[in-house]
Amino acid sequence: MTDDKKEQVLEKKSDSKKEKALLIVDIFFVMVLCFVVLMITMFFQNAGGGVDASKGYQIVPATVLLVAALLSGYLIFLVKRSKKDLKEIIELSYEEKRGLDQ
Repeated sequence: MTDDKKEQVLEKKSDSKKEKALLIVDIFFVMVLCFVVLMITMFFQNAGGGVDASKGYQIVPATVLLVAALLSGYLIFLVKRSKKDLKEIIELSYEEKRGLDQ
């Protein structure tokens, strides 16, 4: 393997790690944003004389674990599907460029 090919392989690996990290950051940003919107809504309802859910609300550990497991599964599915779709888009883009160059 030549030095150029080794460099290209190393570049692809580092780019892949960067893409994974950015994808995870994006997903968590959206999840946190959704949580913040729900919390703000709850605070406005309580401040406006709405139903006070804090007195009778109980956290059931089994339900929390189920929701966490489902969210984790969805996150894994989303990351895998996004990577697959991104690869397809990149391949199509390069095919179009190759077709224009010829």
